[in-house]
Amino acid sequence: MEFGFMKNTKRIQITLRLDPQTMREIEALCRENEQSVSDVCRSLINAGLPFYKNKTGVDLSRVLLLLETIYLAMTLHLQEDEPELFARIDKLARSHVDEHHA
Repeated sequence: MEFGFMKNTKRIQITLRLDPQTMREIEALCRENEQSVSDVCRSLINAGLPFYKNKTGVDLSRVLLLLETIYLAMTLHLQEDEPELFARIDKLARSHVDEHHA
């Protein structure tokens, strides 16, 4: 999965390989959450990427959790609306994880 965001006209691009167990845990949390996807993503970005006056401080583990949660939040609705597309995305993500852990 690739994820990008803008901060002061600088673009940051991150590629992420998802861990299946973490995906399942976060998916369960997303189902319980009653906030909109955009609110959840905004909250996670604020929690995971603290910006300071002269530098950017990044907690990598929080960023990875943020990205996995955003991935799930953005694809979870596909499970009902577009099951074939969701299956292809899920299969691709799992193959990347399997390749990474091989």
